[in-house]
Amino acid sequence: MKKVITICLLYFHTCLYAQPTSIILENGSYFNGKVFVPFKQMVINGGKIVGISSAATQLSGNRINLKGKFIIPGLVDGHVHIGGSPAYPYVGAEQTDNLKSSLHCGVTTVIDLFSTENKVISTKTIAARQPAVYSIPIMAGPILTSPKGHGTEFGIPTRTLTTLTEARNITNQVIDNGADVIKLVYDAYSDKFYLSKDIMQEIVTAAHVRHKKVFAHINTAKEAMDCIDAGVDVLAHMPVNTLTDAQIEKIKRSGIFIIPTVTVYNVIMNGYSKEYISNPLLWKTANPDYLRGVKKEAKYVDTATKIWGVEYYGSLDVENNLKRCIAAGIPILAGTDAGFFDVYYGYSLHNELEQYVAAGMTNAAAINSASTMLANIFPDVETGRIKVGYDADLVVLNTDPLIDITNTKDIDLIIHKGKLVMDTALFDTVVRSLAFDESLLENGYLCNTGAANVGTYSDSVIGGNSKSAYNVEKDVDGNTYLHLTGKVLPAGYIMFAGLWVSLSKDASTESVVDIRAYSSISFEVKGNGKDYYFRMLSANVKDYNYHSATFKASNTWATVTIPFSKLEQSQFYGSRIPLDLSTITSLSFEANVEMDLDFSIKNIRMNK
Repeated sequence: MKKVITICLLYFHTCLYAQPTSIILENGSYFNGKVFVPFKQMVINGGKIVGISSAATQLSGNRINLKGKFIIPGLVDGHVHIGGSPAYPYVGAEQTDNLKSSLHCGVTTVIDLFSTENKVISTKTIAARQPAVYSIPIMAGPILTSPKGHGTEFGIPTRTLTTLTEARNITNQVIDNGADVIKLVYDAYSDKFYLSKDIMQEIVTAAHVRHKKVFAHINTAKEAMDCIDAGVDVLAHMPVNTLTDAQIEKIKRSGIFIIPTVTVYNVIMNGYSKEYISNPLLWKTANPDYLRGVKKEAKYVDTATKIWGVEYYGSLDVENNLKRCIAAGIPILAGTDAGFFDVYYGYSLHNELEQYVAAGMTNAAAINSASTMLANIFPDVETGRIKVGYDADLVVLNTDPLIDITNTKDIDLIIHKGKLVMDTALFDTVVRSLAFDESLLENGYLCNTGAANVGTYSDSVIGGNSKSAYNVEKDVDGNTYLHLTGKVLPAGYIMFAGLWVSLSKDASTESVVDIRAYSSISFEVKGNGKDYYFRMLSANVKDYNYHSATFKASNTWATVTIPFSKLEQSQFYGSRIPLDLSTITSLSFEANVEMDLDFSIKNIRMNK
């Protein structure tokens, strides 16, 4: 007779109906875009700020006393390359590792303006499902450039185009493949290989039809003016040559946004300072592979100046242009070009803000450039502001950044999508698993006597339209089962919704469990006749290409058995590795095509 472990649903009804525990922040001050406002309680539930009160309440929840602390919105880096490398020579790393570094520096959102196209969907999905671990990326995927143009030299696949038809078709293909924004290269006056102005205009038109913003890499003032004429939404760099008064006036009238990336220009021309490279926040949060060989002292690199500086750009006037743009009231979105040499994920944004203040921006405006400015570009986002109804993306500081902008690095606590970001080691590459805890068994059943070990998820956390929910119901014999309902709806290319089940005693989807003693999973299911995916989530899989198998939810109860040896990864994206049953974090049951979500499940068990 087969030995089985059944994941019991009998006790789920009490814990499944309970709402997630609220986080209640007390006695701090929050930044309202101008000043810090004292409060008695800020209540966070369901990933949102649900209340800010000047009076204490008797609400129950996880109370955190922030007396003497200062809360700013989660920060935004408007220009990163999460597939890049701050190290020289180049050191490769998982894109999600760079999102991890960003989050632990208080950067809860990044705009990725060039990365591998086939990793766009998996990267966004991984980040969306673990907000306590990763920043949320807004992604462009590949850059659109000319054959042999800027971007083709890095070895990352780009999209090159030479005709108006290609411009239109490729723009739509990139959007279909999951891009949130379009990034193009326009360097008609600074490179011998470049897109024509007509092609740039066609890209912008096609993107705007699909309601996508267009970011343009430029070098010179004349290129910036052409981008304005074409309707580009954001300039991804400050022009490097001197802007005339007339050009600054044209920029202001157009309403275009500028991402200055002053940090990368300073590194190109001057290397880094001792203060920049020795700060504890950098050494705490950066991938240690990037810091090997780095000395905590000033670095001046004549080679970088020669190759990337004077000969490439001519006479740089970035800082003067920044001062004049700030004085003119031109909208600035903070961004660093993180992923370029010596420009670090998350950390370098703080240095960028310091340079804005040095150029004449107020401390409050500098914070806004890395927070509230995002909503001016993307009106539908619900981050970047501390306001009821907005995402609970918060950075708690020990000292007041309105007195000294360098205090943005003095981080006490980070909350992302309502989840506490734990102050732990970021890059322990050894996967440590716990043996399956036999004490969880009660009369042959696996029952969670603490918090619920099931939950739902969907693409809504990254702005998608899908929804899922469950009820605990009983069959005709009085046996308990879970009924999952919802809709999977397209929002661009990516869509998903489903149910997760934890196998750990702490009911976590991140704790690693060793289930090598078992060979298959069985469960009873009924539903709407559609095909669904069973997925085995492993800590070894970094790109969401989890080992999976399909099953059908027919309209009557039926038993499904899936041998672990039959689980396979997708052939179309991500890397493929063997399934290691000693590294399992959770199970999931999911739909990822447009459909009504409707199935019931009970008697989940692993078979030896």
